[in-house]
Amino acid sequence: MNTKQIIKLFVESYNKETQFLKSFTQEGEKGIGTFIINSDFYMKADTPLHYLSAVEMIICLNQLLYVYLAHTGLIQVDENREPDLNYMHELIYNKYIISQTYRFRKKIDITNGTTGSIEVISSKKIKEQRMVICKYNFDDKCFGEVKIMLRD
Repeated sequence: MNTKQIIKLFVESYNKETQFLKSFTQEGEKGIGTFIINSDFYMKADTPLHYLSAVEMIICLNQLLYVYLAHTGLIQVDENREPDLNYMHELIYNKYIISQTYRFRKKIDITNGTTGSIEVISSKKIKEQRMVICKYNFDDKCFGEVKIMLRD
């Protein structure tokens, strides 16, 4: 699958208002995503947020994480399958986010979108599972780690 198909596969399972990831590139070991964020899904339309909150950040991180893992091959994507909701559920069935940490240094203005990066810092095989730890960063203003268990 190409990058657009992988994004479609993982992002279209979200409600339209929370499909934030718009593009993804891989530079070496690092994955980089561009996001357009809409806070209307939980804020009144006449009082939208103009900065990234923890709510949007977690959604962005999850979308970035799964697209990144598919791009790196840690989630095996079948080139011949249609990118639909049933297939996405099959892919993430035995994948568990076990922890996420985040810290905000400053507010992130989302008026014109934002960019996030992610990369694996540790990967360890434990019986039939693999624990993967990734670090991430959004606009050098929010950062943290996410740990995920991938079952074979």
